[in-house]
Amino acid sequence: MGQVPKPATRIENACGSGGVTLRHGVIAIASGLFDMVLVGGCEKMTNLSTEKVTDALAAAGDIIYETNCGLTFPSLYANMATAHMHKYGTKPEHLMKVGIKNHRNGALNPKAQFNQTIADIMKSKQDKAREKGTPVPQWADEMAFMKDEGGNPVVAWPLRLLIARPLPTGQGVLCWSPVRLPADLPTPPLYHRNRPGSDHALPERETLSSLAATKEAALQAYSQAGVASKDIDIAEVHDCFTIAEIMAIEDLGFFLSRPGS
Repeated sequence: MGQVPKPATRIENACGSGGVTLRHGVIAIASGLFDMVLVGGCEKMTNLSTEKVTDALAAAGDIIYETNCGLTFPSLYANMATAHMHKYGTKPEHLMKVGIKNHRNGALNPKAQFNQTIADIMKSKQDKAREKGTPVPQWADEMAFMKDEGGNPVVAWPLRLLIARPLPTGQGVLCWSPVRLPADLPTPPLYHRNRPGSDHALPERETLSSLAATKEAALQAYSQAGVASKDIDIAEVHDCFTIAEIMAIEDLGFFLSRPGS
């Protein structure tokens, strides 16, 4: 980039790397140390085998109590999902419905990794079977397909392939600067609130059916912005596995789960 010897910091924090990078950019600006900071993220997993990606991601877990015990990221979230199912009566179908909705939204974005609805994926599998001259699979509807072991196999029960994170490749860059900006900017600036949260490794958590880090970060962010959850019109939450989205929208205060509901 031709920026040497400007300082640069590399951040590795699994799925939270982008958010942590943004936060460090905010801190650098707020401290007065820099007038402008470039933050970015890139990830290239599609050219790696599943085994190599699993090893790389496992390094972001707790080495002693998670990684060395054979817990991969799918199995970590599978543990959370089964805990949520036990406490609230959540069904695998609830996880699948989130996946159907998310794939439908992804189909609207030409840059999405899977810019296909579940119905599109079903049709694609049927078309390939016709081309090969093999029996054409039939499903009554999207939910029937989501339950089909052949079309949507289990990754770590109750998580299946199409409600789990794929191996992504992508990148993004933002330029941060103080609020004091020139009036002739070509596009209006984005104003950002960033609040942190953290939690223990799974074996040390008080519950597996909720995300303490999300709750704490939400409380801080709402307080800083002077709003409550009811004031939020739209939210994009982390959905590496669909159970993560379900827990996030609960812990952010948008929905309330009750045991047995």
